[in-house]
Amino acid sequence: MNLQDDYDSDEDDLISDFYDPVLRTAITYKRAVAYFSSSSFPLVAKGLGKFIVNGGNLEIIIGKIVSRKDMMLLRGKTEISETISERILSDWKSLTELIETKHIEALAWLFKSNRLKIKFAILFNDKENLPGIFHSKLGILEDNNGNTISFGGSINETESAWVSNIEYFKVYKDWIDGHKNFVQSDLVRWEKYWRNKAKRFQVVNVNNAITNYLHSIAPNNFTIKDAEQLDRSYKEIGIGATKLFSGTNLVPRPYQNEAIKSWIMNNYAGILAMATGTGKTYTALFAMKEIEEIEDKLLLIIAVPYIHLIPQWKESISEMGYRNVVDTDISNWKNKIAMEFQQFLFSKKQRTMVIVTTHATLRGNNFNSFIKRAEDNSISLGLIGDEVHAMGSPSNQKGLYPQFTYRIGLTATPNRWFDTEGTEILLEYFKGITYELPIEEAIPEFLCPYSYHPKLVHLTEEEQEVYDEFTKKIAGIMGKDEKSQTDQNILESYFRKRAQIIINSSMKLDEFLKLLPQYKNDRHVLIYVSPDQIDTVIRHLNRLNFIATRITYEEDLDERKIILDKFGDGKFKILVAIRCLDEGVDIPQTSEAIFLASTTNPRQFIQRRGRILRKFRGKKSAKIVDFIVMTTGKEIFRRELDRMIEFGKVSSNWSEIRHLLDDIVESDLLEEYKVKGLI
Repeated sequence: MNLQDDYDSDEDDLISDFYDPVLRTAITYKRAVAYFSSSSFPLVAKGLGKFIVNGGNLEIIIGKIVSRKDMMLLRGKTEISETISERILSDWKSLTELIETKHIEALAWLFKSNRLKIKFAILFNDKENLPGIFHSKLGILEDNNGNTISFGGSINETESAWVSNIEYFKVYKDWIDGHKNFVQSDLVRWEKYWRNKAKRFQVVNVNNAITNYLHSIAPNNFTIKDAEQLDRSYKEIGIGATKLFSGTNLVPRPYQNEAIKSWIMNNYAGILAMATGTGKTYTALFAMKEIEEIEDKLLLIIAVPYIHLIPQWKESISEMGYRNVVDTDISNWKNKIAMEFQQFLFSKKQRTMVIVTTHATLRGNNFNSFIKRAEDNSISLGLIGDEVHAMGSPSNQKGLYPQFTYRIGLTATPNRWFDTEGTEILLEYFKGITYELPIEEAIPEFLCPYSYHPKLVHLTEEEQEVYDEFTKKIAGIMGKDEKSQTDQNILESYFRKRAQIIINSSMKLDEFLKLLPQYKNDRHVLIYVSPDQIDTVIRHLNRLNFIATRITYEEDLDERKIILDKFGDGKFKILVAIRCLDEGVDIPQTSEAIFLASTTNPRQFIQRRGRILRKFRGKKSAKIVDFIVMTTGKEIFRRELDRMIEFGKVSSNWSEIRHLLDDIVESDLLEEYKVKGLI
């Protein structure tokens, strides 16, 4: 057999190039993995059948994540506990229903014939009394001539690992000079694992429940003909096998799996800083599904910034297979949750209860009582904080309860604007940022490419005079050695009023009206405006017979859903929005956005960009038109410039924007941005 020294799924077919041929030749297979799914075996049907005919013996050590309580109960034990085996059997029984083939029977027959042995590895953390992960990945195969190979790297024994993920591993062959010592070292390591001689983890056997189940489904005989029937194609039985384990038809993408593993490795806490539109919602839900493997009961709280995001989250939760879901978007939510919690508490079947609420409700006394009740009943608590940056405000910090064992924060912008203290509190509570997927890495595979078109405008003479007057007043207060609270309040007021001059510049509207005719035949156009602009913009759109509507905080949830549905269907061609679409709302059909009003807050304009970059059928690219105000005040212009560079450097027409910057920005300021690596 001509084996490579290493395999990379970016270039190699791991099944046909490696796994199938080595298994077909082997008579022993020793495997230690962090994750195992018997759905991987249908992918190597030929190899498994020949392995059985060869008289092959299989030994597997599977890493098992357990709760703190189970971890303590397993210390010094030789068998897996009854609670954990129930969860394992639940998965295996479901898989038996999914794959109506001989593959599960083959594994059961091997076990019954004492040719398949299974053990579980439990990692202990003595310093913090926290569970960890057995993350070792080792494989050793021997043929009937005594030739032995070992392999190790990133790959687990799952369908996604062998087929979907980008995986890499090295292969050592004991008949090649320079390889034998590595193979021998792996054999020694395997024996240490198998004989439970490791220092930091414990290896336990299957218990009677697992043994009895496998014996019950094993056939009395497994003939050569039966083995030949395993020769079924991957297309027939392989695809979809791993979908079952999350109770859903959805499967995490490789980068989502990476995010989940990073979160688990951080002791089930962390902020996922992923670009808007890359699937933060499903990543978090997939991660929390992992907790069902280690906890008997989990109360999962999902906190969103605005009430209109609750239905959207509930839809995703339903797609993930959760059934016991309640929310606080009803008048009698306290009674509803109390009743559902009581049923959940005494139900033997319901293992997870989900409550979807807002940041504001979560921090309240009424919600605090549910947290305490769960704690009093030894129910484990999990938190998904959507747009988690908002939970760093002084008021929302009250919702960061210490009782939450499992914590996920979701955001595209983890740093709070001008609030270092709030940012640090979030980072400490969620134990840091565990995974990042910036927008430049997400385009074009996960997000649409886009072009960026800044429109430069100036203040009128009158606006400039008022702007300069506020600047002088600000400078006067800033120049004081000591500032009273009154000074601070006045200063903030001046800053706000000066910023409003930029936001509501009349020249923006003049230039906007010149652009409107080119949008006459377009659909799915989103216009961001300020409260002072919205009536004027709507009036001009109506005058020119555009089919447009507005969406603000004044509409209730039902009205808002109707508006968004009609916009998605193209019945409303233009949607004029204030800030209510800044966070969380999914409108993937949107292909063009006009920023008539935008603050200098990076969180806001990055979120707004994310609204139009989600992929959608037939949508190949997106377009952003952004009005940039050229002021005489360097401070404000710098903030406008920050947005221009942030949007431009990831756009498809960055070279065009770069030339524009050379023309409009003073050389010393441009050099400053270069030194910082921003351009």
